[in-house]
Amino acid sequence: MRKTNNYLRAEFLTVLLVSLIIYTAIAYIVTTPRLEEEYFQMYILGMNKTADKYYPHENNNTIPLNTNVTWYIIVENYIRKSSIALIKFKLGNSTTKVVNNSSFEPADIPVIQEITKVLLPEEKWVIKITWKIAKIEKINELYYLTLDFNGTEKTIYELGSKESFRFVIELWTYSNGKFILGWDSKQGRKVAWLQMWFKIQS
Repeated sequence: MRKTNNYLRAEFLTVLLVSLIIYTAIAYIVTTPRLEEEYFQMYILGMNKTADKYYPHENNNTIPLNTNVTWYIIVENYIRKSSIALIKFKLGNSTTKVVNNSSFEPADIPVIQEITKVLLPEEKWVIKITWKIAKIEKINELYYLTLDFNGTEKTIYELGSKESFRFVIELWTYSNGKFILGWDSKQGRKVAWLQMWFKIQS
């Protein structure tokens, strides 16, 4: 009888201990605030503000000279605080260095235009860009492009010998007195960037 009572007592203590552990775990989960993810979202839409018709000839990314191309860059702020966002539009080719997501290094290519805006929490920023190739020259196997980008002409020199070009669009934010590529959050530093390829009709 004594062994039976001891066994029952031990079993009861074990059940009680397990119950306390489970209760403590549940209480911790319920009372501890969740670390909600903070982030920016950036994407690009075509001329009709839809995920198609990015180029004048449907999905053909070959662009004739003096032909307008319209894109909409969408930036959404889910940081839960107001943030200063900077969008950098750059131009390169298939051999140029683009963004390094691990080391947070920006694309090492010429900047065409920069646009800045203060974004409120959950605000959506719609940036309309219209561009065209105004002129192209090829000198010693190097291309010299003159773009009309949102009404401003800019010449990009020595883009290399490749015939495929790309826009690189980077999101920068203001942090600790300076602009940084990407943004800082409770989950660490993050990066958002886009690239759009095109060819030039000869």
